[in-house]
Amino acid sequence: PDIYNWKPYWGINSCAEIVHWHGPKPETIRRLLENEIQETHAGWMHLIKENEDYYRVYLNKYKLIMNNYYRNDKNISLNKFATQSSVSQWSGRSTPEADASGAVDGIIDGLQGFHTDIEEFPWWMVDLGGNYIISGICIYNRLDLAPAIPQRSSRLVIEIGPNIELFTEVYRRESDESFGGADGNPLVWMPSQPVMGRYVRIRLLTRNYLHLDQVEVFGKPVEELNHPLIFPA
Repeated sequence: PDIYNWKPYWGINSCAEIVHWHGPKPETIRRLLENEIQETHAGWMHLIKENEDYYRVYLNKYKLIMNNYYRNDKNISLNKFATQSSVSQWSGRSTPEADASGAVDGIIDGLQGFHTDIEEFPWWMVDLGGNYIISGICIYNRLDLAPAIPQRSSRLVIEIGPNIELFTEVYRRESDESFGGADGNPLVWMPSQPVMGRYVRIRLLTRNYLHLDQVEVFGKPVEELNHPLIFPA
């Protein structure tokens, strides 16, 4: 029956038991609707845009379900070891490790938690101390200066890996619009299914300074897994 294979572009069906994201999946659709990425398949883009209201309803339902599912997940990056690609005269601490720790101290205030030097593709990284099931990441931007300052962090990628030699890109943001943070609008990444990893790295796609307020990685120990898992590859 259709209620077990409902497509978002068919319209709203309150009786639908299973929604089949035919084509692009929820996170990709959200990014398409927010113009963060471009769809190369014209047919899908036309279908999504023509039925945008329907897709947004199902995206909200999907987000609610995922938030409820992971509501007990903790911030597993809090006070964990972190480092970054460089320090500068604007860094609050003298070493990459000390400065990077400012993004996992739990203080969300809109100020810089760390600050790299200007360079090609600067990065910040946290070591979770072991493999965890990662269900989401919240990135809080710096909001204390002119709009051009938080905009520096607009184009970035999130990478997850089992060690520092092997990272897989799990999220890419190519929009020039800045995102928020302490104002209630942080950048939130949630995979369609949780991902396993030990290291989380945030890297700019441009030559610039990288400075953020706080990074929260949510998840749980591997032994608590009770459903399918996505391994970055």
